[in-house]
Formats: sequence, C-alpha cells, structure tokens
Amino acid sequence: LKIESMDELELHRTLGQGSFGQVKLAVHKPTNTVFALKILLKFTIVEMRQTQNIIREKRIVSQLSHVNVLRLYGTYQDQDYLYMAFELIAGGELYRLMHGVGGYEEIRLPLASVKFYTAQILAVYEYIHAKSILYRDLKPENILINGDGYLKVIDWGFAKETNFGTTYTQCGTP
Repeated sequence: LKIESMDELELHRTLGQGSFGQVKLAVHKPTNTVFALKILLKFTIVEMRQTQNIIREKRIVSQLSHVNVLRLYGTYQDQDYLYMAFELIAGGELYRLMHGVGGYEEIRLPLASVKFYTAQILAVYEYIHAKSILYRDLKPENILINGDGYLKVIDWGFAKETNFGTTYTQCGTP
C-alpha cells in the first residue's frame, strides 16, 4: 500500500487511543483497502523521547511476515503526524476476553483456549528469535484476536534486534 497523500484516505471512527496518538478506521480510496491507521503526533513522540522506539517499530514490523504478527501495510508522514497503516483486526484484545468488557473480574478461559493462544504466542517467539529479534512487551493488551479466533501480536516499539548477547535495557509494562 503506497499512500501518496492523506487525500487518498477516508477516515472513520476512532478504534483506540494511546499515549502518543490514536488509531482510526480508514479506507484507502484508490484500492478500497480497509485498515487501522495509527496516527502519532510528532511533537508528543519527541517530547516523550520515543523517537527511537517508533523508528525501531517501523523497521522491525516491516521485516516481519507471520500469521500471528499484525501486518504493516505502509507508512506516511506530514508536518505534524506519523501514520502507520496496519491490518484491521476486529475481534478486540485478549485482555477483554480475560477480564470482560469493563470490570476487573477474572473470566476463566477454557484450558483448550489457553493452550491454543499460548501455542500461537510461542510460534511468534520462535519466528522472531530466528530473526534475532526480542519482543519485550508481552501482555494481554498487546494481543488482538481476529474474527477467526487467531491472535495477532501488536505494539513492537520495545522490540529489539540483537545477537542475543547481553542487553542492558529495561522496558515494557510492569
């Protein structure tokens, strides 16, 4: 997907809100491709010292091609914003499946589901470790479930390319 101008996009409702921007439902008018458009405010990225994480996320996700990794269609920027066009996953977060819509009550997943989801996460780790990539922000909020019930790992800003030597950084969500 090559976005030449924001005029090619038809933006719809907001799908989510994050620390650096928002994700909107978008349609690329020339190709009628529907995707989730991550819109990041450059000023906020610089102010929160996240420039390297955003660059790293784009670089790493661009080289990944796995059924359980969210696909990046393309990127675009203008004077104020960065845009990342990702495949649209309509099933929601694993977190919501585990905790319900709004509460903190624990919902027990059937053992077969836990095994199914765990196997998919392990498949992603096996794939990225073969490429010398570490994913360092695994949590239920960073796992989406598509309409078929399969997982997609998202949010690669804390990922790191390494030769599996010692890494001296701490990151992720406590």
